[in-house]
Amino acid sequence: MEASRDGLDIVGVTASESLRPRLPRFLGTFLKALRPGRASALPTERPSQRDDGNSRGSNSRRGRGNRNGDDELQEARRSLEFANEELRRQNLAVRESRARMIQADEAAKRAIAEELHGTVQTRMYVLWVKLGMLRDRFNRDGLPGGADLDKLAQEVDNIREENIRKLSHRLHPAVVRLGAISGLRSLRDFFEAFVPIDLQIGPEAGALEPPGTAVIPEHIRLGAYRIAELALGNVVKHARATRCTIRWNYERPADRLVLTVVDNGVGLAPDARVPSGLGLVTMNDYADALNGTLVVTSLPGKGTKVEVFVPYVPEPRQGGEPPSLGTVVNLHWTAPQ
Repeated sequence: MEASRDGLDIVGVTASESLRPRLPRFLGTFLKALRPGRASALPTERPSQRDDGNSRGSNSRRGRGNRNGDDELQEARRSLEFANEELRRQNLAVRESRARMIQADEAAKRAIAEELHGTVQTRMYVLWVKLGMLRDRFNRDGLPGGADLDKLAQEVDNIREENIRKLSHRLHPAVVRLGAISGLRSLRDFFEAFVPIDLQIGPEAGALEPPGTAVIPEHIRLGAYRIAELALGNVVKHARATRCTIRWNYERPADRLVLTVVDNGVGLAPDARVPSGLGLVTMNDYADALNGTLVVTSLPGKGTKVEVFVPYVPEPRQGGEPPSLGTVVNLHWTAPQ
């Protein structure tokens, strides 16, 4: 080993002038370390051994830290999966609860409608007949008041025919037994007295319900009818619209029924970030009970569009199976158009 003028290079380490007085002893120790079997005595190995120990400790601590981090991450993932599953369960429970509430509500409406259509209308009819008989007696005996009795009988008949019958049909729209299209047509006919309505039936939706059939499940037909009824009610009461359009179609690529009610009215208020009117809330309940989605688009002064998307996959018909027929209701004897 050769000493330089400025210092001593030993295994890559440069020694300064202050080490020169200890040079002989240092060299002796170094030379002894080079003897066979004494390689472990190298001074430079001791720091290395200590470093190795520190490295092992550091690696061990780092390994424990990594394991702890992995465990925490896995625990967080398990907690997130549990929370997501609980959220899905709660959403399903809410949807099922809404469906049960709507079914109970429709059952109550149906019971009231049947009572009105049956017992109440029958009793009103009996009263109308008795008033007519009393009028005839007054007229036969030459007593005054026959004309007044005739007016009363006519008013009773109008209440029975116009109010009670129509109310019972609105409470339970038996027309939906004929199909969703028949139900939408009946709504158009009723609300057209207040605003012009254009009913547009898409070809795919029309193919699902040929005349005399009711292929779409009744709860979907009834839900679509109720949503359209509420939307048209909002148009008449709030929109101040001059025209309205109802669209009913089936989107085959997405396997969903689409109901759209759009008007050219005043639209929703500018600050209505989340509309909370009873009509919109009820429409959303019906859509959710059908596992569908309600989308309301509005611009002040430009009108409102209500869209409902309901998933539905038609069941294939068996060959030769006759179509299912509904019940004919509200038959009017008029000249065919």
